[in-house]
Amino acid sequence: MTGFALLFFLVFFPVIGGPEAVPDVPRAEVETLFQDSYPLEGSISMPAALFHWVDSLAGTSGGKTVPAYRQEFAQRFGKLSAEDAARLQRFQAIRLEEVSRGRRLKSPRRPLNMLGVFLQEPDLAAAFARIEPVLGPEAVDDMAATLEHFRPHYAEIWNGGQVPRRFLDGARQDPAWKDLEGFLARVAHFFGVDPRAIPRPRLVAVPVPPDDGTHAEAVGRNMLVEIRPDDRVKDQAAPIVHENAHYLWQRMSEDLRDRLLEVARGNPQGLQAWELLREALPTAIAQGVADRAFAPQGWSTEVPWYHTEDVDSCAKRIYPLVQEALDTGAPFDEMMMRKLLWAYQGGRRPGAQSAITPR
Repeated sequence: MTGFALLFFLVFFPVIGGPEAVPDVPRAEVETLFQDSYPLEGSISMPAALFHWVDSLAGTSGGKTVPAYRQEFAQRFGKLSAEDAARLQRFQAIRLEEVSRGRRLKSPRRPLNMLGVFLQEPDLAAAFARIEPVLGPEAVDDMAATLEHFRPHYAEIWNGGQVPRRFLDGARQDPAWKDLEGFLARVAHFFGVDPRAIPRPRLVAVPVPPDDGTHAEAVGRNMLVEIRPDDRVKDQAAPIVHENAHYLWQRMSEDLRDRLLEVARGNPQGLQAWELLREALPTAIAQGVADRAFAPQGWSTEVPWYHTEDVDSCAKRIYPLVQEALDTGAPFDEMMMRKLLWAYQGGRRPGAQSAITPR
C-alpha cells in the first residue's frame, strides 16, 4: 500500500443549491511529499483529472496537449457521438462564459478560475458548491451532467490513478527526489520567500498520453502537472520547478515587488521586460538551470525551452545570470533586476557565452 490515504467514494445525492446529482468520483488523496526545507503536498485527484480531461476534449484547457487527448479518445473509444459533441459544446460554452465574465468584472476580487477550483477541492460536490454561486445552478447542472457522461470512459484511463501513483511512489525511492527539494528551497531563497511560512504548494499529478509532450499549469498554490506512464523525477523536475517558480513569484513581499518595479520603470524597456520575465524567469530557472541539473543528457540551448519565441529568447539570455544566482545564493533584488534588464536588452557578461554552451 502506498502512503496515500484510502479512497472515499461519493454517492449520488442531492446537493442544496448545486447539481441534482454529483458524479460518483473518488475523493482526492493528499499527502506531504516534502516536509523539511521546502514543504510540498501531492494530490492524486480524479475530480481534477476528469475535469482537465473533459476540458481538453472541449478545447478549453489552454494546454498544449489538447491534440494528444483528442487522439487518445478516438483511438480508445472511436469517433465522438452526436451526444458527446453536444455535451462538449455546452461545456465549452460554460467555460468561455467563465472567462468572459472574469474579464468583465470590475470588482477587486479575483475572478473564478474553474481549473483552480477543481485542483483545490477534495471532491466534485465541493467544487460545484464553489462554482454555483458564480455561474448559476443551470450551468453547474450541465457541467455535472457532462462530467458524468464522460466519467465511464475516463475511469478506464484513470485506472485508479495508476500513472500518477506510480510516479510519486517511484519518486520517493529516487535519490533525485531529495535533490529536487533542496533545489526548490534555493529557488525560494532567490525570491526572498520562506517556504515554511506560506500555504504549501500542491502538486496535482494527472496522466497524459505517452509519446508526446506534457503540460503544467499553476493556479495559486495548486499545480497541475501531466505525467506520462514512464516518467521519472528527471523527466518532471523542470515542470515541477517551473510551476513552483510561478507560485514563489506570487509570494514575493510587496516591498520587494515594489522595489523591483521601481527599477523596471527606470528603464525604457523595463515594464515590457517585467511582464516578459513573469514567464521567462521561471523558464530560465526550470528549463535552464533545473533541466541541466536533473536531465543533463538531453539539455541544450539549441532546443526550445518555451513554446513562444519571445519567452524562449529572453529565458536563454538571462539564463547565465540565473544559474550564477542559484549557485551562489544571490537574491532577486534591485541589482539582479538591473542585470536581468541588461541581459534582456542583449547585454553580455564576460564569460556568459561559455556558460551557455550546449553540452
